[in-house]
Amino acid sequence: MKKTLKYSYQIIIVLTITIFVFEVSYRFYVIDFYKLEFSSLNKNVGDISKNVDYLIIGDSFSTYPDNYVDLLRAKYPEKKIINLSIPGIGIKQVNSFVRSKIKKYNPKNIIYQVYTGNDLIDVKHLSNWKELSIPRSLYWKLTDYFMSGVYLNQRLKKYNPNIKTSYSDKSEFSPELYNQREVLLFKTNNEFLYKSIVLKDDFIDRYDTWKKEMNIFLNKMPKNSNVFVFFIPHCSQLNNYYLTNMEQLNGVFEDVDSFQKTDYQFYINAKQDLQSFENVTFLNPILYLRQKDQELNRLYFKNDSHLNASGQVEIFNFLDNSIFN
Repeated sequence: MKKTLKYSYQIIIVLTITIFVFEVSYRFYVIDFYKLEFSSLNKNVGDISKNVDYLIIGDSFSTYPDNYVDLLRAKYPEKKIINLSIPGIGIKQVNSFVRSKIKKYNPKNIIYQVYTGNDLIDVKHLSNWKELSIPRSLYWKLTDYFMSGVYLNQRLKKYNPNIKTSYSDKSEFSPELYNQREVLLFKTNNEFLYKSIVLKDDFIDRYDTWKKEMNIFLNKMPKNSNVFVFFIPHCSQLNNYYLTNMEQLNGVFEDVDSFQKTDYQFYINAKQDLQSFENVTFLNPILYLRQKDQELNRLYFKNDSHLNASGQVEIFNFLDNSIFN
């Protein structure tokens, strides 16, 4: 019995040390953890090491097939454009690798994409022990403290190095067919999206954490580089077509006018709180996207909150007119 306890104790110590060392390695990015993903997104750009024209940092929106980054590359083949986008990560994870990538590429321009739909719950996950399974609750709680947990989860799911994701848009909107992650988020907190946009209750604290991480990020940017922070809005911010769909997923929106403001609180606060960085420009495409989204030309998938092919084209057009021209 004593031997068993001794071995168990030793195993716990070894596991604790291993987890600690791995977490520290991830936070300081001692190896290129996302090398396969970055290589996949930039496999057709040739051997680029220094002085790139544009370094674009995003998430799943910029890994979609024929995404806006690829469209920019197609129009400007003479430009050196590097895509550093990883689905499922937020500003905390970006801060682990961005310094090394800035040093490697020495970019003239940096574009950082914010997504209002989940960037605040990336810095602190939702919690609802009554509605969520114990494994899900533990995973979200632990990854608030162990950033490498998101990376490990991707690897354990045999995450494909070719990270471009395809979506189907053949069916009409249906709560049963909608992206299950978003359904789960509304089940966890039916006001999470509303509070993310208008910054209410505990989402004020989430915003403060996000702001702190953004300060860290922007302080790592070269002073002689142009930095563009552009906000992709959640589809329901555009119009009532998407908003009604979210309500059918049990989403609750206390004040629709505030939620659908062109200058919504999340964006306004970020622009004001980070205005001390003189080389940073904030871009808000919501009005442009609202004008382009029509009944016969939706910009977001019917059963997923990502941009579809038309939406990718419009983000490309917006960035082309705002930055490249």
